[in-house]
Amino acid sequence: MFMMNSVKKAGITELGYLKWLLRKNPFSSISSEALGRVLPLHVDTEVDKNLAGIVRSTVERGAKSMLFIVGEFGSGKTHRLKLISELAEKTPCYYIKVDVESLGGLVRRIYERIEEEGLLSKIETALKLREERIIHDNYEDLAEDIANLLSQKGYFILMLDEIENLVQRSSRRELERLGLFLRRLYDRIEKGMIIMACVPGAFNILNLYIKGIPYSKVVVKRISNEEAELILSRRLQLCREGMARRISLDSLYPFKRETVHKMNEIAEGNPRKLLRYARMLLASSVTSVLEGNSIGPEFLLKEFPPTKGSDRIKSDHNGVFKTIKDRFGERGFSVIEASKIINLPIAETKELLEKLVEENKLVRDGLKYKVVAHSHDFGP
Repeated sequence: MFMMNSVKKAGITELGYLKWLLRKNPFSSISSEALGRVLPLHVDTEVDKNLAGIVRSTVERGAKSMLFIVGEFGSGKTHRLKLISELAEKTPCYYIKVDVESLGGLVRRIYERIEEEGLLSKIETALKLREERIIHDNYEDLAEDIANLLSQKGYFILMLDEIENLVQRSSRRELERLGLFLRRLYDRIEKGMIIMACVPGAFNILNLYIKGIPYSKVVVKRISNEEAELILSRRLQLCREGMARRISLDSLYPFKRETVHKMNEIAEGNPRKLLRYARMLLASSVTSVLEGNSIGPEFLLKEFPPTKGSDRIKSDHNGVFKTIKDRFGERGFSVIEASKIINLPIAETKELLEKLVEENKLVRDGLKYKVVAHSHDFGP
């Protein structure tokens, strides 16, 4: 009875990782948004030294600035925003995930975040009406009001993450209005930082509409094999703390070093893809018979053949389809609605939805998607 209760409590899957002296799969939480704190898992790179220098210098001088963190999906932009928030403990930080498709939606997100801090606005009552026209007609005045509100906190950091969700779906007129909004906001703040994170394509577009605003730019690059080793070993060590005091283990165990290098090659130096490979490979190893006592490149290539490597990581979406099917049934849903329930960036969600369309599990319905009726017969 005691053994059965223990198994139920720990979970059969979790018990499987004990053979590697791990409490669970260290790579189960990939997105930074799913982590309570990112600092314990952070590994410094050249990018971080550059970023830290810019932020530290600006804050210490009490100056105002605009900073872009630019990188591909999964390169660690959100991770760095969270890291800045954790390190800048004495500086009010306002993080906004831009999961909207209009300037009005962005302004509303900012006000909602400010309201959480108990800051009062002279137009708070009007905004609570939630009328899009109020924002549409007064966005420059609202930018000034937001600047005044933030200034009540002294020095602040305003973070706009995944702003490509707005930029890449806006008309030229809407982009012009966004540029005017950002310019008025920047002009009216006396001291503080506006940090925006986006993919390169979005930065190239937005850059055309913010002329006259001085800014700094940090590009998040691909990680090296050595950085890949550090990223994986940090998670592995945290997941086995206190479990291997009398045993000397390599920090990457159960992965061989050459396995990590090969994973990083297949992942093209993208941290999120690397973590996905590590998660799936470790999960596969729990129920597999391996040659030797660690995970070598031969097992990696067996699980992810060269011709299927990049496709395999993208095909890790059966759970996504099941979630969508259970949540929406046969009614139409937008990319933004889907991104909220599967907790992925909108552009990445769009890619997954299009893949499901190719597999005839979803169908496009105007600007929305719907589950194909016969797809209910498919497995999850």
